[in-house]
Amino acid sequence: MSKEAISKIREALGEDSSKVEAHLKAIESDYSKFEVELDDARETIKHVNNESKTRKLKIRDLESELEDGKAEMETLKGKDMSEEVKTLQTKLKSYEEAELERVKSKGKAFIDKYDKLKDHADWDKTKSKFLLPEEKDGKLSWESLDVNDIAKNADKLNEYEGLGLFSGANPKNEDKNLHRDVKPTSTGPFKDSDFK
Repeated sequence: MSKEAISKIREALGEDSSKVEAHLKAIESDYSKFEVELDDARETIKHVNNESKTRKLKIRDLESELEDGKAEMETLKGKDMSEEVKTLQTKLKSYEEAELERVKSKGKAFIDKYDKLKDHADWDKTKSKFLLPEEKDGKLSWESLDVNDIAKNADKLNEYEGLGLFSGANPKNEDKNLHRDVKPTSTGPFKDSDFK
């Protein structure tokens, strides 16, 4: 029953029907509540339909991705990967060999410099920081050290040289009083004869 139908019933009954009027007001109130509930139900249905549509689209996308993945997997199953693996193994082996040669070269450079370093005055200050092999028959046995350890020695030496160590001729047995004969000149309270 609509609001228009209720209005028509009121007009037809006239003013005498107070009981009927009370019933019509109750019906009208129930009808208003029903309209609100109906609007809520419509909104809920609309929302559910939108969610359902979104889910359907997402399912279609996922099904498409699944099919693409299956096709790629089938392609890879039939592909011979051995050539690619062999190429990568060859590249890795070449890199490892080049790296080993680089490390050996650094190590050889350190060993070549060692004979000069051991007689330098700065050697005693830094000797403990280097990895040195044991002596055999009065000589260091470099073969007993790992190539990487010798290369680390070369890196450490470069670091010390960068700090100014091992620069110039400064052998251990150099006369510490080399500059003893140089007489200072002073205009201060001292005389040249005070330094003799």
